Amino acid sequence: ITKGHQTSENIINTIKSIKNIFFKNYKYFLLSHSRFLNDKKEFYDPFYELIQSNTDKEIFVYEKMIDKKNLANKNSVLDFIYYLKKIFLKIPFFKKIFVTKSDTNKILNFLRSSFKTTEFNEDELVELLGLFYLEKIFYKWILKYKKIEKVFFHGYSKSLLSATGELEIKSYEFQHGDISETTFLYKYKKETLKKYKKSIIIPDNILLYSSVWAKNIQLPSKIIEIGSVFHNIKTKKNSIKPNCLAIISSPLENNLLINFAKKLASLNSDLKIYYKLHPSQYHLMNKHKIIFKSFKNI
Repeated sequence: ITKGHQTSENIINTIKSIKNIFFKNYKYFLLSHSRFLNDKKEFYDPFYELIQSNTDKEIFVYEKMIDKKNLANKNSVLDFIYYLKKIFLKIPFFKKIFVTKSDTNKILNFLRSSFKTTEFNEDELVELLGLFYLEKIFYKWILKYKKIEKVFFHGYSKSLLSATGELEIKSYEFQHGDISETTFLYKYKKETLKKYKKSIIIPDNILLYSSVWAKNIQLPSKIIEIGSVFHNIKTKKNSIKPNCLAIISSPLENNLLINFAKKLASLNSDLKIYYKLHPSQYHLMNKHKIIFKSFKNI
């Protein structure tokens, strides 16, 4: 299947899914990422199952993983705003509907005064803010139209949170990964929170794997420990073997880790290396197999 054919198929499936918006009222909204496979080879979001098992309310599922062919939840609405953004980015006029020169100047000046260097230029900032407002407008419409009472999400979404805040809808953020001392998304000084309380976009509730992560959160959000739906570690007998190493990749550090794995494999031919891709990199599996093809121990 060619890339163009796959894209056309994704667009058709996305358009078909839009019908799910209009025929039912829902109480809960889930921003879903169905990237786990069940026994039927269907992609599912474990957080959907967690919410559904604890309520008799209907859940409106807005699915971000539009490239998955076989979704477990057949009533999902696929992320059609993804395609709207593609159009938006090609028309410069649209970008400037939401963002003023004054806005970008204020943000750039703040970034430059706060950090030694900044990767943003004005055009990139206009695009980023434009996309934020486009998503926010859509989320406000859908939440209001469907009369949603509670919103659940994982993987961060400031545009969705901004919409829930303005509509006074309760928001619940599932922990998505580790929360360390350097995860600034969850860290605000008390004086900053007090001064900019109405401007800072934060969830009403944060649902954690364990209370151990709470020590690195400095937010007025309510912290709730719920455990994890898929991070249960079961130790297998004799599973720890000598001369084995796992490298856990991430989109941001991937090139660095590829070079590190290659160098390590060259220096230690007896070391067996497992290179674990981030879920957002699974579509690059074949590319990585080619990259490491000449290394028998990766």
